[in-house]
Amino acid sequence: MDQNQTLNEVLGYGPQDKLLILNCGELGMSFSTTEATYKIIHQDLNISASIMLPCPYSRVAIDGYRGKNVGIRLVLTSPFNYYRWEPVTHSPSLLDGNGGFPKTIFDLWEHADSDEVYKECTAQIEKAIIYGFDLTHISDHCGVFNFRPELFSIYLDLACDYKLPISLANTEYTEKVGFPFRQVAKDSGLIFPDFTVRAEYDDNNLLALKDILANLRPGVTECIMRPSEDTNEISSIADDKFTRKSDYKSLIDTKELKSLLDKYEITLISFDDLRKIARSTA
Repeated sequence: MDQNQTLNEVLGYGPQDKLLILNCGELGMSFSTTEATYKIIHQDLNISASIMLPCPYSRVAIDGYRGKNVGIRLVLTSPFNYYRWEPVTHSPSLLDGNGGFPKTIFDLWEHADSDEVYKECTAQIEKAIIYGFDLTHISDHCGVFNFRPELFSIYLDLACDYKLPISLANTEYTEKVGFPFRQVAKDSGLIFPDFTVRAEYDDNNLLALKDILANLRPGVTECIMRPSEDTNEISSIADDKFTRKSDYKSLIDTKELKSLLDKYEITLISFDDLRKIARSTA
């Protein structure tokens, strides 16, 4: 990829075109989430997903895979109080006192061994490939790589090794991170969206995805969604269950979604489009 070209131009679009990747980011996290995600991505719209391999319902995700756009969300934390998962490699530095991943990124950062992180993430990727996933991208759960310099290099190495695009936090986090991480990724020849957003909901009536589409900037934007069906399971697991249910409502109604995309002149693309660039320039 020519450093002087915008991602839009490399993809064959104009610099002012608005391109959107809708990414269902937690395939395999729960049964409700997995069912919702597959119902969404098996429709006719070009919507992406990311599998979380260590999670209990990744097996359901494996059985339900039908070749649609699925990447991997690398997991090194287990944030819920009672619903937990553990490392594929059982690496000691990636375990908390309860036998699973640490609950917070701060706990992880305090004692994670970089070699064991690399080993665990490679194992998650390889496991996904062995089970038949044609991975389209790499992302990280809870920002474990984006916000920790010593782990960020692992993230970049994995993307380079597997010739996959990555998901990155926005430029405004540069000061917080402490180094120009997006520029480092670009200098490494990696492909990633220009912007990342996440749908949030203020009340039962406002679907923030509509606001995101109405205010989308020119360039490639990844919108991370966490859809789940309205079940007792997700209500018992997640404090943000309303957000997850609202994500599902926003994405399952393809007629309304297409209408909004047309209204705001947005082109829906996928991580597979970025993967083609990553592998053509590798």
